[in-house]
Amino acid sequence: HHFADDTRTHSAVPKHEDPTQASLSLQMDPLKIEKWSDAWMINFNASKTKELLITRSKVPREHPSFIFKNEAIKRVDELRLLGIHLSTDLSWNNHLDRVRTSCARKLGVTLRCKNLLPSSSIIPLYKSCIKPIAEYGCPLFAGAPKTLLAPLQKIQNRANRAGCASTQELLQPLNERFDASSMGVFYKYMNSAPPDELSRIVPPFVQPTRQTRRHTARSNYRKEDAPKAEYLRNSFIRRCTSIWIDLPGDIIPANPSVDTFKRRFNRHLK
Repeated sequence: HHFADDTRTHSAVPKHEDPTQASLSLQMDPLKIEKWSDAWMINFNASKTKELLITRSKVPREHPSFIFKNEAIKRVDELRLLGIHLSTDLSWNNHLDRVRTSCARKLGVTLRCKNLLPSSSIIPLYKSCIKPIAEYGCPLFAGAPKTLLAPLQKIQNRANRAGCASTQELLQPLNERFDASSMGVFYKYMNSAPPDELSRIVPPFVQPTRQTRRHTARSNYRKEDAPKAEYLRNSFIRRCTSIWIDLPGDIIPANPSVDTFKRRFNRHLK
């Protein structure tokens, strides 16, 4: 995967496969990059290259180290990917702690200037400077434990108390914002061809057995048995699939439109 001047490669190793063979296969990517850089006389900083081993196993299997530019790639417990901090166990503790700290710091600066600003400017400042930080990448972590998301809601509540004169001006709760954003992304996947990596994990379409208004409004997804692990039940695909199945049929626009769908979905939440 490429983004600007960053390149990332990955490989999934099922339990029944030998991690050594998978590592040898993945090692070919750094070798190709190294040969390409030598041919075009481009230098890469090998010390900035990191390896993240993602596993939920209590006793992780041994995986050989990777080599790049004759240096062993450093294995880390956390990796920043396009502003999202991924941990080796796919928990959101560290990422949401950073988001909370950043939002709290910016709101603190705003409130210290409260005496110099009209109260009506607090909410616009929050929406422009703080809310984008709190909601960035939220479809990924919207299913995180409530104890991790609650501090972000407390920060928004402080902004509400400082800048709102009536309940009509209160900001929409973050859990509703997160759900609306998640379903907006999910709706795009429903109405366009998703990437191969995503299409393999999205539950398949099934034909409805009852021709009711709700069922004919859209094709339902199969309700599969819920996994025992909470982090799997609250993952993006399973959580959004569950919400999608329970939506009233009139929320789905006849002509595909993300804006129309999100507007109707927000009304449904209220």
